[in-house]
Amino acid sequence: MATDFEPPAGTTRVRMRTATESDLPRLTEICNHYVQHTTVTFDIEAYTVEHRAAWFRQFAAKGRYRLIVAEEDGAVLDYADGPIVLPRRAPPMPDGKPSPSNSPHRASLAGLGRTC
Repeated sequence: MATDFEPPAGTTRVRMRTATESDLPRLTEICNHYVQHTTVTFDIEAYTVEHRAAWFRQFAAKGRYRLIVAEEDGAVLDYADGPIVLPRRAPPMPDGKPSPSNSPHRASLAGLGRTC
């Protein structure tokens, strides 16, 4: 079930919904942007859609451990996942804490992630 929220003034309406397998190419693209251009994920190689399919399958369609996407005009802007963690292909953070959200730069600038 999709849920709309009232966005901050000056921004557009964003729809939140449970991710579907058809979102997987875009979710992979979002993740790979940060793998290739930042150190936020600490991964060392870009992911394939096939590899991310295993990550996707860990989430439930309903309930506590869902994968949620934010979309605008049918385009996925960002995603949020539950606390289930799969091993990374790079060493973990020294303090053992998870890395920050993989929020796309444009969406971050628009305030996405600060309104929930």
